[in-house]
Amino acid sequence: MNQIRVKFILFFICFLALSNLGISQNMDHPGPPPPPSPQQMEKMVNELAKALSLSTEQKEAILSIQLDHLKAMKEKMDKQAKQGLPDQATMEAARKELDQKIMALLSAEQKAKYTKFMESHKPPKRGGPGGPGGPGGPPKH
Repeated sequence: MNQIRVKFILFFICFLALSNLGISQNMDHPGPPPPPSPQQMEKMVNELAKALSLSTEQKEAILSIQLDHLKAMKEKMDKQAKQGLPDQATMEAARKELDQKIMALLSAEQKAKYTKFMESHKPPKRGGPGGPGGPGGPPKH
């Protein structure tokens, strides 16, 4: 009777361990969020146009820049997907280049509004196990 109980307990512990292993693997490597669709991009540019009081020409130019950026980022991500997770430095450089192109189209007043708009629309940092601030994440300063 005790052997059956011990075997059952060991089986249950192994089951729990394997269940948690599968769940934690999904959380450790969620990958980057998917890029927005062209329709989502247009919606975001419309929202930006309202917030910054963009002219029609500015709005069209920014949408074109955003769609070109989206296409280039998809190509980079596809290439890097074969090699593993995307290179964060490359992605950050591309983001800065995008911001510079957009800022070049804006007046001084619009630039200030753009900076505030982008700060208020930053995606939340992804945390959790292995993520920023979580076990295995970057050190907190």
